[in-house]
Amino acid sequence: MPTNLGEKSDLDVLDHLVDVAGLWVIDVGCGGGRFSIELAKRGATVIGVEPDPIQAEKNRAAGPAPGCTFIQCGGEALPMDDASQDAVFFFSSLHHVPLGLMAAVLGEAARVLKPEGFLYSLEPLMTGGSFALQRFYNDETEMRTAAQKALHDAGDALFTEAVRYTSARSTRHQDFEALVAQVIPVVSTADSYGGFS
Repeated sequence: MPTNLGEKSDLDVLDHLVDVAGLWVIDVGCGGGRFSIELAKRGATVIGVEPDPIQAEKNRAAGPAPGCTFIQCGGEALPMDDASQDAVFFFSSLHHVPLGLMAAVLGEAARVLKPEGFLYSLEPLMTGGSFALQRFYNDETEMRTAAQKALHDAGDALFTEAVRYTSARSTRHQDFEALVAQVIPVVSTADSYGGFS
C-alpha cells in the first residue's frame, strides 16, 4: 500500500523523499529541462536526456545551466557506463515512452545505476478533475496504465526494493484563457512523439 504524502507539489515531494546534493544523476525525458535544473540547484550533477531533436536543440541553445548537461538520446540507449550513476529520474516521462520500449528503458536505468543507486519515477495517476478534463483532448489512460504496470514489474524484477508514495497536487488557472494557453501546446504535440517530452 503506497504511503500518502498529502498535498504537495512535485518538488516538495522530491525534497521530502531524497537529498540529491553531491549525486550524479540522469533526468530521462527531461523535456524543457525544468526538473534537471531543479536537481542541479539542489546540488546534483545532472545529465538531462531528451530524445526529441527539436526540444534537445532548444535545451542546448538555452545556454549554460550550472550543474546540467543536456543531450539528445533515447532512454533505451543511455550513453553512460554500467553502474556509473547515483540516481535515474523520470519526472512524468515514463508514460510518454512507446509501450514496446518501457521495459527496455527501465532495464537501461537499472544498468547505469550504482549498486546503491535508486530509480525515482513520478507518474501521474488517473484521478482528479484535471485528468477528467485532459481526457477530452489527450487521453493518456492506456499509457499511464502501462507505465504503472512497467514500474511494478520492474520493481519486482530489476530492483532489490520498491517503495511507493502518492500525493495530491492542485492545479489552478487564473482564468479560462490561461487554461487554454496551457492546453494548446499539449494538443499540438500529442501525436508527434519524438521520444520523451
